[in-house]
Amino acid sequence: SCKKDDDGGSNPFPPSGTTLKTSVLGTIKDTDGSIVAGATVKLGILSTTTDTRGNFHFLNVDVPKDRLAIVATKSGFFDCVRAKKTQSGEANYINLLMEEKPAAANISGTAGGIVNIPGGAKITFPANAFVDASGNAYTGTVKVFARHISPGDDNFEAIVPGGDLSGINLTGRVQTLYSLGMIEAILTDNTGLTEVKLASGKTAELKFPIE
Repeated sequence: SCKKDDDGGSNPFPPSGTTLKTSVLGTIKDTDGSIVAGATVKLGILSTTTDTRGNFHFLNVDVPKDRLAIVATKSGFFDCVRAKKTQSGEANYINLLMEEKPAAANISGTAGGIVNIPGGAKITFPANAFVDASGNAYTGTVKVFARHISPGDDNFEAIVPGGDLSGINLTGRVQTLYSLGMIEAILTDNTGLTEVKLASGKTAELKFPIE
């Protein structure tokens, strides 16, 4: 989640090819504790949808032996990515917490601007910093959906991308990362539907309080 562009296909733990057969089950709720029905849930190449109770399941499937990852998406919510160490046995249970997107902050694609995020975080965008999916300069209004994920939040471990904060160090060993917080931002054009990105060579400044 620290890359400029996230293609959604990168994996900090390259599959070893070793799998085990199990079932993966869980429930998705929002940060208010309400169920999230109709969310798309992906486990590798497999996909399903949460039912009216927010439940999902993948029955008798092959999963990586060491670590499995679930990705949940739904319009109006930030994507949710949860990973956990795979447990051998009949079933692996993994519950997800999805956070609704806040109202968008609008900034000028030509002038740039500052997006203030509740909790004291902010993003500063420079002028003429945006391109569309084809790489062409975008000069219209940019809608920014942003959130500050603070380790001081009660639900930090449930909403932080990845969930387990595991990574591989330079010696190839798996270690748990220590987070001082992070900002997630989704940038779209004026419709709120089509993604825009930072142009090559352009950077945004992120500031947030450290707890």
